[in-house]
Amino acid sequence: MKTKILLSAFLFALANTGHAQSTIELLGNPGAGGPVGNGPSTANRTVTLYVNNTTVHNPLITATYVLSNQQFSSIEGNPTVPGVVFGSNLPSATNPNLAPAPGAGAPLYNFMSYAGNPQAAHYTACNSCAPGTGIVPGSNRGIEMQSFADALIDAANNNLYPVNARVQFADLTINFNRPVTNPVLQIAGMGGDFFYPGPTGNNYTHGYATELDLLTPGLTLKRLSGSSKFDVIGNTIKDTAAYLGANSMGATSSTMPSILYGVTRYGAGGSVAVLGNNITTVSFRIYIQGDAGMVTTSAGVPTTPDAGYTIKWAAALGGVEPEGSLRGDAMTIGLSMMDPVDISGNVFNDPNGGNVDNSSGVTNAVPAGMYINLVDANNVVVASAPVATDGTYTLPAIFEGTYTAVLSTTNLPLGSTPVSSTLPDGWTSTGEYTGLPNTGNDGNINGTSIQLNVDATSTNITNVNFAIKTTTLPVLWGPITATLKNNDLQVSWSTLKEISNSRFEIEASTDGKNFVKMGTVDTKAKNGDSDIEISYQFQAAASALKAFAAIGLLALLPAFKRKKWLATGIAAIIFTLLNMSCNKSNADAIGNTNDKIFIRIVQIDKDGTRSYSKTIGVTKN
Repeated sequence: MKTKILLSAFLFALANTGHAQSTIELLGNPGAGGPVGNGPSTANRTVTLYVNNTTVHNPLITATYVLSNQQFSSIEGNPTVPGVVFGSNLPSATNPNLAPAPGAGAPLYNFMSYAGNPQAAHYTACNSCAPGTGIVPGSNRGIEMQSFADALIDAANNNLYPVNARVQFADLTINFNRPVTNPVLQIAGMGGDFFYPGPTGNNYTHGYATELDLLTPGLTLKRLSGSSKFDVIGNTIKDTAAYLGANSMGATSSTMPSILYGVTRYGAGGSVAVLGNNITTVSFRIYIQGDAGMVTTSAGVPTTPDAGYTIKWAAALGGVEPEGSLRGDAMTIGLSMMDPVDISGNVFNDPNGGNVDNSSGVTNAVPAGMYINLVDANNVVVASAPVATDGTYTLPAIFEGTYTAVLSTTNLPLGSTPVSSTLPDGWTSTGEYTGLPNTGNDGNINGTSIQLNVDATSTNITNVNFAIKTTTLPVLWGPITATLKNNDLQVSWSTLKEISNSRFEIEASTDGKNFVKMGTVDTKAKNGDSDIEISYQFQAAASALKAFAAIGLLALLPAFKRKKWLATGIAAIIFTLLNMSCNKSNADAIGNTNDKIFIRIVQIDKDGTRSYSKTIGVTKN
């Protein structure tokens, strides 16, 4: 067994404090936060990231640890135990050469302080966080993993590999339930050693350490912080000490610190960022690397081996240690990363095409079946969210990176290549703007946002807004007529088709440009929709029309403000018309005017959007 430096429960209690909200980490207790129970086990194990000691991140972000490609199906003295397991630092309570029974080993989900004497200053919570901050080994957890050195000896206690060899053991894969960016591995307890005394009092010591080689294409590793011998070289995470051991702070021996072996051995631990955007899986190949070993006298002076004795990986039952001894490298592998942000905004019904906002005149309403697809700098879709019919949307849990948001009718799968913006039939884009509504328009009118940047300092990004308008004709007009008949204005029209129609407004004008509302007629179409011809009529008394004519002339006064004599004349005409409308009969009033009257009909959708009929002149009968 590899003996580790353990922190007391008292020290853990002191260290178990809250964490900043800028990162998410393995902080939950066994059960909700990670697996319950002890090893040894090779079953997949899932952990959940928390924003603090009690709060699960929302949406849920989990990671599943998977062992595969085992190179050793058994280890010496333990025919059913493979070379690498989760949760098995301790030997059997009855036989030090045997692995514990399933469930009797080390906790599967343990504190980082469990092994290797890790220090808080060795760890960094996220890729862009200040080095040496954000992780507390007595509070943060990880999955405990054991690589057995006993796989490298036989029952006769012969080394199957040179003691300084680098031996492949298995693969470790971590799968995320949703894409993450630049996750950070928190490694504690890398390294171990084996010691036994010879017949003349000489000491035989050997150190070894687990090494992890990154296998996943397109990703790279970055050392953020760590103990003095913890390093990343190329795509390998390793302990670089010349004399490998279990204690990251250095020790004369992990097994018997009071005996001097003439050399200080070092374990390792620290934080490594896996650099890549929207990672769903990352795989490592697990190796054990041995050092050359050392033979020393009882005084710690290097010497030659006794006859028939040599440096060993471990001890077999009846071998150099008659009772045998289970050995290996037990380490915890935790996770943390930047707390992701939400990106949200609106799709506005914005027919006027100016600053992006709701210009429909009523509560914002847009068609169903639209989505916002978030595209990263590698032109890959990393998130997709539906747009509600009130125009709102939210893209949750977006990690650091550079993105654009694309409005589409397609809910694109994660990892796919995006397509250009598309809208429902009968709708077109009128602009995009990231900022408060009605404060701007980026002018591109392509259904794609500006570049959105997310980093460790980012808060939620809001008001990534889009503007659209309908291009479908809500009403297909039939014939429209307007006559003065029996001293009244009569307007008749028909519709051949109506879509989401609410009502009509009849407007009149004396110049064909400036119109005034005369009245309203509700749609006859059931629920505002019809595929058959429907006829409508509107009637207004002549007195109302004369009053309208006077008001229309009144609107012309400002145009003649520099010609006072003309303005005075028009005013006199206005007052005469108003007086006639009040004191003469309708027949007299109409009979004495040759004014031209224009009529148009305004169609108004359920959402308040307006469209207009053609303008016609009034026929006098």
